[in-house]
Amino acid sequence: MMAVLNSGLMLLGVGADKTQVIKGLVLMAAVAFDVYNKRPGHVSITKRLFHRENKEGSPADK
Repeated sequence: MMAVLNSGLMLLGVGADKTQVIKGLVLMAAVAFDVYNKRPGHVSITKRLFHRENKEGSPADK
């Protein structure tokens, strides 16, 4: 992920100092997202977004 970000910023002509700042912000956001999702007793954001309940139940439940 960071290599793709680095390549894209290089192609856009972003300076080395700004590239380091942007990569640091992306890394901090990823860590914050991970810590937020690992709180005990809470459903993660990704599970809420991608988990679809079948109202009739899954075939394994029958």
